[in-house]
Amino acid sequence: MFGCWWNHLSFGMKDLLLERTVVLPICFARPVLGVAFWRVKDGRMTTDEDVAAQISALEDKRYQAVTAGDVATLDALFAADLVYTHSDASADSKQSYLEKLAAGHFKYGPISHPETSIVVHGDTALVIGDMRGEVQIAGQVRVLNSRSLAVWVRGNGHWLLLAFQPTKYPG
Repeated sequence: MFGCWWNHLSFGMKDLLLERTVVLPICFARPVLGVAFWRVKDGRMTTDEDVAAQISALEDKRYQAVTAGDVATLDALFAADLVYTHSDASADSKQSYLEKLAAGHFKYGPISHPETSIVVHGDTALVIGDMRGEVQIAGQVRVLNSRSLAVWVRGNGHWLLLAFQPTKYPG
């Protein structure tokens, strides 16, 4: 009765959909629609699972750089307009966070960061997980035991961390 929904889209809408996502319609004679989404990266099709794996690897790289005090790696991973909120509700920009890390204001010990989920939505990925470990802040040791949210965005073919927000677990 409805035919294929793809045939009902205007050329402008089809162009918009194909600009970032390849949509493969699965058409039925009845009003049941099915759509499979793949993204094109470097000339090959990728799924959200591929993107989630890339983001997970970037999170590993970020935590390794944080614990090593590797400002150069973090500079490359952070978006220019990064908002890095700490579990005490203070916040840093990219520049202020990297300056504090370079100056030894933050000295991280080993950190575990198990991921609960990675949600990919277009050019945005949300990483929901935990952050556990220790950090010295201005010489004071603090235990890290937080739920965390990291927001990654893709621009010019690269994923960058746009925002980070840990929330302390009670007690």
